Amino acid sequence: MRVLFSPLSILHSHVSRCLATAEALIGQGHQAAFVAGVQGRALIEMAGFHCYPGCDPPFAAVVAAGAPRAYRQMFEQLAPEVKPVRFCFGDHLAAELAAIDAFDPDLLVTDNSLAGPLAAQLRGLRRAEIRNLAGLASHREERAGASAESAPDLAKIFYRLLQQATAGAGALPPAAVIVPGYRFFDKPEAGAKEPFFAGHLGWEGWRRLDDRSWQRDLDPLRPTVFVTLGSSLPFPQVFQGLVAPLVGAGFQVLANGGPLHRELERIASPGSLVVRQQLDVQAAMETASVAIFHGGHGTAMEALLSATPSLLVPFNGDQWGVARRWQQLGLGRILVSPPWQVDGAEVVSKVRLLQREPSFSRRLKALRPAAPARRNGPLQAVAHLEQELLCPMMP
Repeated sequence: MRVLFSPLSILHSHVSRCLATAEALIGQGHQAAFVAGVQGRALIEMAGFHCYPGCDPPFAAVVAAGAPRAYRQMFEQLAPEVKPVRFCFGDHLAAELAAIDAFDPDLLVTDNSLAGPLAAQLRGLRRAEIRNLAGLASHREERAGASAESAPDLAKIFYRLLQQATAGAGALPPAAVIVPGYRFFDKPEAGAKEPFFAGHLGWEGWRRLDDRSWQRDLDPLRPTVFVTLGSSLPFPQVFQGLVAPLVGAGFQVLANGGPLHRELERIASPGSLVVRQQLDVQAAMETASVAIFHGGHGTAMEALLSATPSLLVPFNGDQWGVARRWQQLGLGRILVSPPWQVDGAEVVSKVRLLQREPSFSRRLKALRPAAPARRNGPLQAVAHLEQELLCPMMP
């Protein structure tokens, strides 16, 4: 079986769960390749896969589509140079079609790809979609006593674009949905077709790329707070607004700095604040007593499997729904203050609560038996893809 992957390549979370599935495919004797923009291509090629050139949507476009209105306005103030937003749909579609024609796959697997569904239809190609369900529905969030209007479901926005692009060409055929999580967390929508729950699609490549040097800089006798904000909000004032109050209150902090690592390294010191540009989230979660993250689905699954109580700082897209589900299950807390106005006292208070109150860890450990081992997810996804390829093409 020849499988072409088309992830939203500006975010490593979407790329890495495709890489996990692709590596499992190779292990079962299949072939895999990718189509991705510049930001994801380096990671894909480092993992040993051929990557056909794709398009990266501007970060501003992702924010404009996925963030609540108040956050979009703040983003425009913080980064005015990227205020104009264009998805460049035609460029995306051309790149997808060129990759399909070059690789000649049996199956296209998309993960938040804008043009992939239409490209698959135009080439008469079977398609599967990796998509988490938590937080996809539109909703309103109450934050700091004021209503923050959420943007519509990203999938619905993209689907409307596709409908406009294919006017008169018929509806897009439904794809087989692979959920990179568990049914107790990613609840299916009422009346919707039951998706396939593969479990966490954790990529082992993060473990291979991490030299664990950060472990030498941590004091093993002190509890660690792990802070990772991914690539969804690359503004140093937000990261520092979370880290500085914790360090000032005497916490030991391990920070996954990403593009902000140099700014954080200026205030780093062993035993107090340890910073790395990139590290293995699984290992960091297993080390930490509390984690702080935006609410990315993959990070939430790592925290779940490591039984790490967490403080979530949702900003964009499905992070809102993931955070709400996390709190509903009693696995942690949500930061009330908006990310650009971080309340240091609230951060410190909630981290202390998560460290001292044993009920959070008990609930997490109680859920772990319902979640298979980390490595099962990619193999389960591959088995499902093999089954989908043997099924007749959906009408």
